[in-house]
Amino acid sequence: MTRPFRALRLLAGALLAGSLLVPVTASAAPDEAVLLGFVRDWAAAWEAQELDDYLALYADDARVGRRDRAAHAAHKAQVFARGESIAVRLGDVELGEGSLGGESLVRLTMRQDYSSPSLSDFGRKELLLRSTPNGLRIVRESWMASS
Repeated sequence: MTRPFRALRLLAGALLAGSLLVPVTASAAPDEAVLLGFVRDWAAAWEAQELDDYLALYADDARVGRRDRAAHAAHKAQVFARGESIAVRLGDVELGEGSLGGESLVRLTMRQDYSSPSLSDFGRKELLLRSTPNGLRIVRESWMASS
């Protein structure tokens, strides 16, 4: 069962990095700042189409939708090879607890607005994150389009 730490809403004091809008408040705990920094770095690597930097944020056993990490890497390599500009806007980030196979993880859910010349979509993104000696890594990524 997910128990949100607290919902972080877009505020006047939001941090804008590229086209990623992540709220940062004076009362944000260090753990929240690390998690939001991770989201900012992930979106920035995705938007910049830096394949190695982007994939480095995924665990070896990651699954993105129905794809394992290798299939996700091949898919993103193909998408990035098109050379189209990508815009990723995230907001309404919610931090919570999650688990997978008995492993305690961090759950991030957020509003995502993605656009490129060949695709535009809007919906909710969910990331399950594992803390590793090398930093946070995405274990699961899921997407639900808004109707």
